[in-house]
Amino acid sequence: ALKLADEVEEIFVKHFMDNDHRKAMKYLKPHQRKESHAVTFFI
Repeated sequence: ALKLADEVEEIFVKHFMDNDHRKAMKYLKPHQRKESHAVTFFI
């Protein structure tokens, strides 16, 4: 599940929020609270 979340997040960030990672994270964080540390490291 973590790999899938990372792939989806990468696609989301690249295609919808080119340079605005923080805004993208605001949308993603509520769904990824428990994995937020892994997700922030990934970005």
